[in-house]
Amino acid sequence: MTSIRPTNQEPGAKMRISKFNRIKARTFHDFSWPSELPEFADYNLIYGWNGSGKTTLADILRMVEKRQSIGEEGIDGFAITYDDRIISNTNLATDTAPPSVRVFNRAFIEKNVFAANGATPIFFIGEENIEKQRELERKKEALSTLKADAEIKKREKDNKEKELDNFCTNKATGMRGWLNISSTQSYNKSNFRKECDELISVGQANRSIKTDKELSELRATIALPAKEKISPVSLELPDLNALTAEIKTLLQTTVVSQAIASLANDSVTSAWVKEGLQLHKDHKSEKCKFCEQVIPAARLAALEGHFNDEFKALDSALTSKSAAIEQIANTLGALQLPAPEKFYEDLKTEYNVACQKLNEWKGACVTFLGQLTEALGNKKGSLFMACTFDISPTDDGAAQLKDVNAVIAKHNNKTRNFSQEIMAAKEAIKSALVAGAITEYQTLKDALDVMEKEHKAQTDKIKVDSTAINELEQGIINHKKPAEDINTDLKDYLGHSEIRFATSDGETGYAIMRGDKPAAALSEGERTAIALLHFLKTLEDQKFKLSEGIVVIDDPVCSMDDASMFSAFGYIKNRTKDAKQLFILTHNFKFFQCVKDWFRYAEKHKKEVGFYKIDASIENGIRISKINELDNLLKEYNSEYHYLFKQTYIMSHADNSVGNLETNYHMPNIARRLLENFLAFRMPDINDLKWNALYSRIKSSGFDTRKKSIIERFLNLYSHKSQIGYDEHDSSILAETPQIMRLVLELIKHEDRNHYDRMVALVDPPASKTSTKHNKEERAA
Repeated sequence: MTSIRPTNQEPGAKMRISKFNRIKARTFHDFSWPSELPEFADYNLIYGWNGSGKTTLADILRMVEKRQSIGEEGIDGFAITYDDRIISNTNLATDTAPPSVRVFNRAFIEKNVFAANGATPIFFIGEENIEKQRELERKKEALSTLKADAEIKKREKDNKEKELDNFCTNKATGMRGWLNISSTQSYNKSNFRKECDELISVGQANRSIKTDKELSELRATIALPAKEKISPVSLELPDLNALTAEIKTLLQTTVVSQAIASLANDSVTSAWVKEGLQLHKDHKSEKCKFCEQVIPAARLAALEGHFNDEFKALDSALTSKSAAIEQIANTLGALQLPAPEKFYEDLKTEYNVACQKLNEWKGACVTFLGQLTEALGNKKGSLFMACTFDISPTDDGAAQLKDVNAVIAKHNNKTRNFSQEIMAAKEAIKSALVAGAITEYQTLKDALDVMEKEHKAQTDKIKVDSTAINELEQGIINHKKPAEDINTDLKDYLGHSEIRFATSDGETGYAIMRGDKPAAALSEGERTAIALLHFLKTLEDQKFKLSEGIVVIDDPVCSMDDASMFSAFGYIKNRTKDAKQLFILTHNFKFFQCVKDWFRYAEKHKKEVGFYKIDASIENGIRISKINELDNLLKEYNSEYHYLFKQTYIMSHADNSVGNLETNYHMPNIARRLLENFLAFRMPDINDLKWNALYSRIKSSGFDTRKKSIIERFLNLYSHKSQIGYDEHDSSILAETPQIMRLVLELIKHEDRNHYDRMVALVDPPASKTSTKHNKEERAA
């Protein structure tokens, strides 16, 4: 047939899809556009049974819309002519001026009507909102997992914190014992932790470590009370060198006088006589106290001459010097040093050493003074002779005295600074104990720090993710179409208001009501209707200009009743009539008739229209789909029945041949649908719900029983109720297809001969050679 095309279109200004140059996808095996097949028009109606290949065409055009391979399985390649240039699967993403296409098909439904799981599902409309909702659910699920992980991490962190806390508490308790502190307010775990952190910061923990002995000494320091101050040792040290020099001088001095030889040579007697002479003078006695004899005057004169003034002076000098030395010795001997017990424990050893050295000097000094006194005593008995003294004096003892007073000064300074000393000792103890625990503390703290960082990272991410979820939810709510608008469109589309949308504040999706109750699920037809409503609404999008765009709609009335189908058709027609180019694909014959009538009307108003059919057949054992021009019967008559009868009639005149399997493949389904339509009209009272009504009607026919069995077996094995079969077929049986088609026509003729004759005349006018032959055969029969 020849398709009518307007001729007033300007060349190069169509901006539409002209044809599928090549398709290699699913049942289209290297399909090429036939040269005799008219190119696509402004309005294009494509008819084909389920499984014929309509979905493949719609999926390819959806790939063109998305400008990328969208993961459609089985689509290996294609090429489309658009605006006198080629668009293929290889240049989708790089095409600089792609066609503006909107495709409604099964993929669109799946991506634009989404129900979240639940007892009462919440529905989401629109691919963008659905993707956001899926992202929202993924984020919520991830957030829930993250919160659970964060809770686990928090418990781990709390355990590490408790472990560190117990460690610090135990160490603080031990520290209070070392420092003689009873109150936790004076020293607690916080103090210990602070000192650990400070010691770590300066990095000198090793310098603070003490031995057990050092710790004991420090502890003893802080355990003792403060002691009284001690007066320094005050001692006037003799100048032994000068004293020795004086003594030596006295020992060298001699008396020049009328010496009495017996006395001069006898110091003991001389001393005794001298003392006696003085006693006699003191008592003014003239008699000898020893013998009571009068002392002769000459004797007294001689004695006076012996013990003259020079003698007396030297003797007095020796006596005086002896007394002075004795005084020095007595002073040294009377020296009392402070008792060691008065000193702090840490100074006792040093003090005892200093005292010992001073006492040793004092003893040596006293000994030396005794030697001087002895020399003077000897001199008294030898005033008329020079005496010598060869012993050297000891040192002056100043260093020893200074050492003693230095220790006393330390003691007094310690008493004066006792609180500082205690504090320093305590600090040394604390530093030592902290240094000893620093390694374990650092290990526990590092473990806690890791947990805190990980937990903080999780809590920070929870905050960020929660904010993102809130923003995403708000974005979905803000872009959600008001439920009232959807309900109005849905009522217009379906022709009833049984299904309606409901929303609540803060809800991202819609609750769908069936009457006054929540709908637990949507039927396939309802989902299709909702998706198509949304699709038609997207044609008003600013991103898509309908008057310059291409609209593709694949099977929009699937599973609808007749009333809803007619309402939907009117809605589709109203919303798509201004499209630059329109493709409608369907397997529903009633809907096909509605669109065909619309296109016929549009054709009268100078719209270029095209009618096509997708046929599927078996070639070399492979199912092959092809795009053909619509059969004239389907185009000219408002019934699919005419087409089915014609196909059956043509096959009934074919020769039986196994080699014609490709041709015979689709005939079981055609024969089935032909008989369904015919017998449903002829036998409206038979509607067996327990068994297929077709077989019940065939059995009720008065046609030959054997022939009915052959027809039933053929239809039962090799046909499907509403689509071309996919199972393997027995070639030996299919080879009998022409004969069985003749039986099918015989059954129709048996039931209604007048109807049969008029249908034959319609599909095979008398001028037809085939028809003539067939009529002759019939007359002969």
